[in-house]
Amino acid sequence: MDLDDQDIQEFIQLWKEEFKETLPPADARQCASQLLELYSVLASPLPNRRESRDGQHIDITMPCDTSSTAENPAKMKTA
Repeated sequence: MDLDDQDIQEFIQLWKEEFKETLPPADARQCASQLLELYSVLASPLPNRRESRDGQHIDITMPCDTSSTAENPAKMKTA
């Protein structure tokens, strides 16, 4: 994703409001790009299966309830 100058200025303003620091445009562009890349990785779906080294499929579903909160901690699933 390409960020235009207006995007970078908005990022600089948000950064200043949050961290009370002013970023130079080059640093802001790098930070914003890294943030977008991280978000892209985090937002992509997790695979349900993968291949082991010997070619067999391994189920890698989550071992715990992912709908937990601080008030309702996750409980490990048992077989």
